[in-house]
Amino acid sequence: MNENHQNTVLSSLHPARMEPYLVETGRNRKKALALYRWHLDLTAAVQTILGVTEVILRNSIDRELQIWNAKQDPSKTSWLLEEPASPLRSLTQGKRVQALHRAHNVQNARLPHHPRHNQPVTHDDVLAQIMFGMWKD
Repeated sequence: MNENHQNTVLSSLHPARMEPYLVETGRNRKKALALYRWHLDLTAAVQTILGVTEVILRNSIDRELQIWNAKQDPSKTSWLLEEPASPLRSLTQGKRVQALHRAHNVQNARLPHHPRHNQPVTHDDVLAQIMFGMWKD
């Protein structure tokens, strides 16, 4: 990266954002930008791993909750589409309802050429809308 590009990038980033990188590199602007780029690459790699981990964890927890909920009430086919048994109901109520609402919004936004246009919301649709933060409950 030539010096003009370095100056353009550095002037576009907030000084407070770049300061730790400049300090770490002895205020060498070229090295600071290289370190910043490395940090961006590392962050992207971690986000990829976290995304896959979240899907695996979400699916594993869902599978066990489906089994548990069916044991409590065999007539229930989905702990996400129907009110689950206690205490799962109170532990997840707000976030489950929000996820169901988001799934309906996605359903309503499907274009006519979408393969699931006019199809009902499924358990998997709602599960895809569950945020990672619900699992701590």
